[in-house]
Amino acid sequence: MNPLVVNLSKSQLFDGVTINELEQISRKTNIIMSKYRSEEIIRSADEKANNMFLVLEGAIKGVMEDIEGHVYQVEEFGESELTAPANLFSEQEYFPVTLIAKTNCKLLEIDKPTILVMFQISRRMEENFLRILSNKVLFLANRLWENQFYSIGQKIYQMVYKAFKEHHQSDFEVEYTHEELAQRFGVSRPSLSRAFIKINKEGIIKCTGRRVLIISREALADKMAQMS
Repeated sequence: MNPLVVNLSKSQLFDGVTINELEQISRKTNIIMSKYRSEEIIRSADEKANNMFLVLEGAIKGVMEDIEGHVYQVEEFGESELTAPANLFSEQEYFPVTLIAKTNCKLLEIDKPTILVMFQISRRMEENFLRILSNKVLFLANRLWENQFYSIGQKIYQMVYKAFKEHHQSDFEVEYTHEELAQRFGVSRPSLSRAFIKINKEGIIKCTGRRVLIISREALADKMAQMS
């Protein structure tokens, strides 16, 4: 099978699209494949937003920098995920965030004329695209709520609870380093460290580096209920 077709079929953008439609897309469009090294800038916030990106391998992150120079990680994108889809049809000419390779990665770059051809070939793909955009809006709304109303400690508890639900055990490693968490939460490293010290004293969970031990599942569940 065409390698491009195999890559496209892995993405949520092409979920449910037939092999015949994927073959047509492969033949009738000119999709650019690019590679980036870890921490290499893919697009800066001041560059023209002419493309969206489909992650084939690795991971990328979108970051913002405030006037004081603090870097805040807005979102992270892994294999088969789509990033910057709204750019193609927005009146804003520039990327709202800087895209950086979190690891060595391989991307497909898709511009507006290309995706319009894709829509003509597959109605299912067009529906997928609109669903992805809708989910992005909800994600950003939830992130705004968290940043506006949740303390650093509450964000840590949320992260731990989410990881616990994924791992189904009380002793595990979280995905992010403290540096990455500070960027995701939009806070300084010292502020994050103080929050971890306070949380460890509360005796519900114990955090050591990326390692987390849930001391009381019941107390953690109560904590989450209070935040909802």
